[in-house]
Amino acid sequence: MAYPDEWGAGGGDGGPAESKLVPLSMQSNEALLIKTLLARSCPSARLSRVQRVQNKMLWRAYANYRDDQLVHTCAGRDVNEMLLFHGTAERAAEDVLAHQNGLDPRFSNGGFYGQGIYLAEDPSYPIGGRYAHRISGSGGSRVQLLIVKAALGSQQEMGQRISAETKAMRMPDVRVEGPPRLLYDSVRGGPHRPFVSGGGENGCDASFIHVVYESRQMYPAYVIEVEMEMGAEVVAAVQNNSAEGSASAGPAPKRQRHAAPSGGGGGGSGSAAHAPAAAPPSDAEVRAMGVAAVAAALRAHGSVSRVALAACVRLGRLCKEAQIRQAAADAGAIEAIVAALQAHPQVADVQQFGCRALVDVCIGTDAAGFARIQRAADAGGIEAIVAALQAHPQVADVQDYGCCALVNVCAGTDAAAFARKQRAADAGGIDAIVAAMQAQPQVADVQQSGCMALANVCYGTDAAALARKQRAANVGGIEVVVAAMQAHPWVADVQEYGCCALGYVCSGSDAAALARKQRAAHAGIIEVVVAAMLAHPQVADVQDYGCRAMASVCAGSDAASFTRIQRAADAGGIEVAVAALQAHPRVASVQQNGCLAMGNVCAGTDAASLARKQRAADAGAIEAIVAAVQAHPQVADVQDFGCWALGNVCFGTDAAAFARKQRATDAGAIEAVVAAMQAHPRVADVQEFGCCVVGQVCAGTDAAALARKQRAADAGGIELFVAAMLAHPQVADVQDYGCRALAYVCFGSDAAARARRQRARIAGATDAVRAVLQAHPHDANVQRRAQRLRDLLV
Repeated sequence: MAYPDEWGAGGGDGGPAESKLVPLSMQSNEALLIKTLLARSCPSARLSRVQRVQNKMLWRAYANYRDDQLVHTCAGRDVNEMLLFHGTAERAAEDVLAHQNGLDPRFSNGGFYGQGIYLAEDPSYPIGGRYAHRISGSGGSRVQLLIVKAALGSQQEMGQRISAETKAMRMPDVRVEGPPRLLYDSVRGGPHRPFVSGGGENGCDASFIHVVYESRQMYPAYVIEVEMEMGAEVVAAVQNNSAEGSASAGPAPKRQRHAAPSGGGGGGSGSAAHAPAAAPPSDAEVRAMGVAAVAAALRAHGSVSRVALAACVRLGRLCKEAQIRQAAADAGAIEAIVAALQAHPQVADVQQFGCRALVDVCIGTDAAGFARIQRAADAGGIEAIVAALQAHPQVADVQDYGCCALVNVCAGTDAAAFARKQRAADAGGIDAIVAAMQAQPQVADVQQSGCMALANVCYGTDAAALARKQRAANVGGIEVVVAAMQAHPWVADVQEYGCCALGYVCSGSDAAALARKQRAAHAGIIEVVVAAMLAHPQVADVQDYGCRAMASVCAGSDAASFTRIQRAADAGGIEVAVAALQAHPRVASVQQNGCLAMGNVCAGTDAASLARKQRAADAGAIEAIVAAVQAHPQVADVQDFGCWALGNVCFGTDAAAFARKQRATDAGAIEAVVAAMQAHPRVADVQEFGCCVVGQVCAGTDAAALARKQRAADAGGIELFVAAMLAHPQVADVQDYGCRALAYVCFGSDAAARARRQRARIAGATDAVRAVLQAHPHDANVQRRAQRLRDLLV
């Protein structure tokens, strides 16, 4: 027998037959769900205590009946499971739960629908009547209720009909539809109000009532305590009825409510009675509704699974139109959808189309769109989506739309968005996403939406984000994404979001991140990324995220990192990165991440690294990188990573390296880098790598090298190197590479070299060197470079 997951392994440590009450945090998912249920009709109520009931014997009886018997007699196998409220009157809930059968209809005193257990959809009904157990010393304002999980099955609808015949019921009638002599499973009546005579009266404490006649149809799931102010009518009624009946019986016949005294402000004939609440709309009626009407129907009748399904389907279709989404939110649709998901956790269709409706409402990147997304989170939407994924692992559409809903609700990069990502992780979202992908490996849509969701939840660079990445790795996220890409090589969206997810999960520079990169390499990330880029060369997003994933897995300077880098080169990573740069010159993100990937793959100083640099040059990398820097002068990351890549490709002192330096110069690299430094003077990384690459390109003593030095001076490089050093005095790498660039450009013994040195002195290089020596006294590299430059300038 499988017990609820939240009970713990083996159903927890309780005994086989007794009820164990487990206190819950007010911030737990279960408490948040209960707060949502309370807020429907008791917005001012304060939930002060929640205890989960863990009774293995009662759970087995309930689950066996629901899953082995009831499901086979319900249309569409929908057991119509709901969370409902029940009051225990004078007896505390703990005393009722001590009975071996829990809630036992045999102890009922009867009511409108005979001898059964009466359960209310809205907590206002038992709180507003004598049915709630009122805690001593609170003046009636603090009450205790049971929340009962009930499998209601096919229901006999009573409406407001009450008669001697209904009061004598001991079981539901024979069904009108279906096999002969098959009884309804439960009764639904109302709405009713406590202490008000006559059926169908509406009011703040009105509720539909469900009556079950067998203990095995229900499980007492929670004991809660609620605090709220009591109206004078309720207090008087409670006092007058304190000795009457039992809450385990149903609602007793309501007494006549007296008319208002003359002159008391009753307000006419409508004050003594209220119009009956409308019956749940038919599916056809829901399909014809506009957005406000369907949202209202879902709020009013969301506890009816049929209506919840029809309304979620309708809202999803309406909200395909962007202009409808805000109107839906304004009408309360978001909260109503979340409540429907919470009310019908075992109804797969409600979960599927509820998640789909959230996808359609919670989309948009403007302020209004993000406000809707936050509203969904505030309503408990994240937890409801994760619960849907957990409850229906074998239903592909639930997994698809559940993952899609997490994508949208976790979108964004501001503080609120990162809080939502963390909330999703805390709710078990990462584990649920990975489980979805593992359960549906051949369903491309699930793999795509799963990769998207994993990428969104794992995005970020702070400690919490790194912990989310590690959690994804720990539950098999890396392997499942690689498997998705291997299984669906021609589905561009799977390849795109697979690369995206892998890039985010493998990012970072600490020991844990390096271990994730290595784990990804063992899983085959390098080969699947290269294959994705080869298969979809014209899909910019595949190229973008492919380059990003390659850059991420190839980051690092230890032996394992260089092994991964060489593996990427052997798989064709250099050529696909260059092809991406060449195919998408106007797409800044492709240029940015292509340059980053090229810089990482060409890192190193050993023979294998020099071979990779030459391989990149032979593939056209130098020209492609220079073109990227020239095409996107205002995009700092393109300039930063472009300079990084050029510096790595042009590094070396052999003949091949000097040929690469000259090739870069011929392609316009010196002028492009100088322009980058001019455009982004406050971006330290651009200044650092700008100085680095010009220094690399200007190295040498032959005539070609001297010409490169003069070309850098003519482009304004000398003044920019000095300006970089003065602007970033505390950044050691800027000082190091700035000194190195000035030394390379100013080197020489001819008149042109002397003129370059004089130009450096005029630009303030001597003062800059003095400042460097003072600011970084313990950095040996900086001291050595600065002293050499100082000696050169004397």
